[in-house]
Parts: sequence; structure tokens; C-alpha cells
Amino acid sequence: MTQVRRIFYGAGYLLDQIGKQTGVYADLKAIFPEHYKQILSIAYYLILEENNALSRFSHWQKLHHHPYCQDIPSQRSSDLFQAIDEEGRMAFFQKQGNRRMEKEYWAFDTTSISSYSEVLSQVKKGRNKE
Repeated sequence: MTQVRRIFYGAGYLLDQIGKQTGVYADLKAIFPEHYKQILSIAYYLILEENNALSRFSHWQKLHHHPYCQDIPSQRSSDLFQAIDEEGRMAFFQKQGNRRMEKEYWAFDTTSISSYSEVLSQVKKGRNKE
């Protein structure tokens, strides 16, 4: 007997690649070795279904590719969130911060542009930050 099943792969594979290239995947695995796939799967759900409650994960996971490849019932997601302690979060952010410091930087543009034009629709009355 042939079984037919429909699964959406595209967005999941895109998120897989982003996670691998940014080191999120490796850092989660290093800090939370028992739970990293569940954390990633919930993150995928929250990104792709931003307006839906986490209680809908059980339905969503049947149709979408995600790292854990299994259901995470509501109670298990609560247990998972409790297992992610402050020390683990800080260790993860430290690893991510170290990766970013190698290749990235912050730049702030503090310039301002003033105009006395009365015919340009883009010009609005306001206050100069200086």
C-alpha cells in the first residue's frame, strides 16, 4: 500500500542553512546537546508562524521540515523552556558574540539633514537632535 504525505521543505531548509552558516546550530548543540534540535524546531515554528500560538506546533510539525522531526507537545515545550537556564543562555550569547566580533561591527550614523523647503513633501517640521 502506498502512503502519500505532503511536507513543506523550503523554509526549513533555508533556516537550516542560515543556522549552520551563522553558527547558531553548532553553538546550540554545544550548549544544549540534549535539546538543541527541539530548540531549533520551536524557533523555526515561531519564525514561520509568527501569529500562531505554540499550542499549534503539533499540527504545524506534521506538514513542515524541522530539525527535531517529531512533535513537541505543549507540556514538553514548557519543560524545554525551563531547562534553558540563565547560564546556558549567557553561554550561547557569548559564543555568538565571539563569532560576530570576528567579522562584524556596529556603525552609527549620527548625521542630520536640515531643510527649509516648503515644497518638498518629505520635509516635515521637527526638532534637530543637537
